[in-house]
Amino acid sequence: VSAAGLAGLSGGAGAETASGGGVPVGGLGERFLRDSGGAHEAIFDTAIRGYLPAGPATFLHKARAHPEALDRLLVLGETHTHPIHHRIHMDAFRGFVALREDSPSRPVAIGMEHFYRQHQNYLDLFSSGRVSLATLRRLTKWDAVSSVPFRLVAPLLAQARASGVRVVGLNCPGEVASLVARVGLEGVPEELRELLPDVELGDVKHWERFRRVMLSMMGEHGGQMDEQSLRRYYEATTLWDEYMAESAAMYLKETESQGGRLLVFAGTHHVDERNGMPDRIMKRSGVRAFTVVPVALPWKDGLPDVDRVPTSQTADWVWYTPREDEMMTI
Repeated sequence: VSAAGLAGLSGGAGAETASGGGVPVGGLGERFLRDSGGAHEAIFDTAIRGYLPAGPATFLHKARAHPEALDRLLVLGETHTHPIHHRIHMDAFRGFVALREDSPSRPVAIGMEHFYRQHQNYLDLFSSGRVSLATLRRLTKWDAVSSVPFRLVAPLLAQARASGVRVVGLNCPGEVASLVARVGLEGVPEELRELLPDVELGDVKHWERFRRVMLSMMGEHGGQMDEQSLRRYYEATTLWDEYMAESAAMYLKETESQGGRLLVFAGTHHVDERNGMPDRIMKRSGVRAFTVVPVALPWKDGLPDVDRVPTSQTADWVWYTPREDEMMTI
């Protein structure tokens, strides 16, 4: 259904008017979206069940007006190759950096799935201006280990350095995740297992979401995977979540006395429904993440053509964008 089909869901006590920071779905919400400067982009706030304007100011307003919801940790998803999703990351960055006007003593860092924790020395050299973007790309072997075009993250990295914002590597080495996908956690040599974080595999909803997504992907591409292989791949994916959560929690604990803020950028499947990385960060640090999940879908008459109303279980904000293959036709 389009946003018009959700009109009856916006009249509850939790909905806010435009002056209150949100525009209810349907009615005024449709007109707002059609007239908005951010055409074919809209934020759906699952707390107020209404739309917000897309842009850096919305992050800034949320953090200032509702610090109990958005204070120390913001976790944003992405489709790795979608240009608009990377621009959303820049919007969030600009909003968070602007908060330094209110509290200049609070450090701000960005945590990126795209870099390993073991890359931190290189990242610190870059952040301090001692190596260039091109050198960072070479030192981290970006083109060999990442499927993300470097041009999509380069502007954010450059802006972070120019703003004095540290870049934190979150991920585990790809070779480790690949090993777990082949042999499972039990098959990992003991000396390596001792270096890995505790991995919680008992979250039923997390497993079911993973299984649903994987079976859908295999169905689309004609692939097959037996249940044992699927389970090993799940262990590798969950290790990925836990490792990044541990990295993020380490930064939050190190800067706790200063109220350090962290923006985390990772693939949407690590962020969606909170049970990938965000809840695991909270388990380790006690800091609740404010989550943003970009969703690329068709648009119809200037509105996102959604098939269900997202809830707070999905994310705090769902940021609707056009699909990559439709960007040139909008």
